[in-house]
Amino acid sequence: MSGYQVLAREWRPRSFDEVVGQQVVVETLRRMLDSGNLHHAYLFTGTRGVGKTTLARLLAKALCCCHGVSSKPCGECRHCIAIDQGIYPDLLEIDAASNTRVEDMRELLSQIQFLPLEGSYKIYLIDEVHMLSTHSFNALLKTLEEPPEHVKFLFATTDPQKIPVTVLSRVLQFDLRALSDQQIGQQLCKILDTKRLVYQPVAVSLISRAGNGSMRDALTVLEQALAYAGPDGLTVDNLSKLLGVVGSEQLFAILRGLLQNDGGKVCEVLDQIADFAVDYTDLLDELLLALQQLAMVQLIDGYRPRMRESYRIEVLHEMSKLATPEQVQLCYQILLNGKRDLIWAADQLSGLEMLLLRCLAFTTDDLRKRVDHINYVIGNCSSSEVKSGAVASEKTIKVKKNRDSLIEDDKDNESGDSKQETANFNSDDEIVGVVNHSETCDALLDTDITKISQDKWTDILAKLPCTGLTRTLLQYCVFVGYKNGVVTLSVDPSQQAIVSSVHSKRIAAAISLAIGTEVTVQIDVGDNNMDTPIAKADKVKQEKLATAYHELKNDNTILALQKELAADLSMERTCLVE
Repeated sequence: MSGYQVLAREWRPRSFDEVVGQQVVVETLRRMLDSGNLHHAYLFTGTRGVGKTTLARLLAKALCCCHGVSSKPCGECRHCIAIDQGIYPDLLEIDAASNTRVEDMRELLSQIQFLPLEGSYKIYLIDEVHMLSTHSFNALLKTLEEPPEHVKFLFATTDPQKIPVTVLSRVLQFDLRALSDQQIGQQLCKILDTKRLVYQPVAVSLISRAGNGSMRDALTVLEQALAYAGPDGLTVDNLSKLLGVVGSEQLFAILRGLLQNDGGKVCEVLDQIADFAVDYTDLLDELLLALQQLAMVQLIDGYRPRMRESYRIEVLHEMSKLATPEQVQLCYQILLNGKRDLIWAADQLSGLEMLLLRCLAFTTDDLRKRVDHINYVIGNCSSSEVKSGAVASEKTIKVKKNRDSLIEDDKDNESGDSKQETANFNSDDEIVGVVNHSETCDALLDTDITKISQDKWTDILAKLPCTGLTRTLLQYCVFVGYKNGVVTLSVDPSQQAIVSSVHSKRIAAAISLAIGTEVTVQIDVGDNNMDTPIAKADKVKQEKLATAYHELKNDNTILALQKELAADLSMERTCLVE
């Protein structure tokens, strides 16, 4: 028989000091053991390979050591050695998946009353306890609540949600967390150094990430990698072929091509890695992680990336100078949003290529040019000739300031609606809308505000460059008068809740832009039944509706239908179709 033992068993912790991670759980168990405050049932939960069964066995060893209960069992007495070898008679390890029936549980409970053969306690370690049937759990409840003093229950599970709450309330539950890549990597390096094996730190990092938080999975991958490795030991090339992952050099070559807008380089690297059967979803995750770390390096002085390989750290600092923070953020957002659509692509490679091409197609320079063009157009609008064609005077310069305030994001929004309206107004569409009003504004420059009537106000209102909630407010306002640079409006009492300084400033800027005179706006609450623009529009609509109803009522076809169907024509159900 071969004496070889798999790494996961060979390097199983023999004491609490050797446990990797889980410091909170280990420290809690130690203090309970040292103080003697021992519960009768413990539940260890967590994903695979994080130490559930290992901690349960270490707890059993601490309870049954020949030198007494202690957080530091000797590990050399016959009880400790027997537990390590799995032959200790008072530690009964039960696989719940193979003993799900209630009969199995009843047989187990029938032996609980017997005293332990050698140690102080008889310990029942039930692995994957969530696999027990409902009847088995019910049979266990009474004994679990009040077991004999010499009995301890140790449960382990990867799915605590399937355990009845009546059981959970009778046990101490310890949630074991997934291990970090750094914790797994340190343990792997320790194993390789002990065995005096040659390895590259970057290769160990790849194995750590492949473990996905599980030490057992990482050790299994390490064992497979050692079998595949040649005389050069663990290398990035070997691991890339074995795991189907992309090495750091190729990953950063793609990233460098993105940031330098070099599509040919990006496609060249993708062609090189296509032969390795790479999981392109993992490659996309690696790109997202690298971009996130790159953004941290750019924006936080002295930030050290969470990567153990000096190569990646040096390259990140080098690449932080190749692109602006805005470009890095844009690439990250494009790749992150595209990840959810990758499954709908014809294949993963073509989907990833389209995402990378999208990063190349949309650059911050293009967006900046669009914004600069919009600002240029807005700036030119303010220099349009007034009346006789003269160059803009000081009054026109004041109008430009009002226009700028009209499209500027106001930080003093007084309500959620005002914030929403401001956000909408700052979009490109709204800015273009203001620009398109320039010709209309020129036509209004001859308006004498001191001679505005209600009908004239309605005409001016239709041409003011206001949108969203501000325009809605204007529809419920009537013009009262103008005096000393102040335009007074009166609002319908039903809409006074939306009146705010934000809207007043925007209305003032719009009127100033329209008439070529800088004004301020005061909005007072008026009386009910005011003749507001929206009331006028509703009145016109009702008149049209009444006319249409009258015509329908006297229509011969309608009359014939009413007679044949014994139907009536309802005014309330009649509507106008534009």
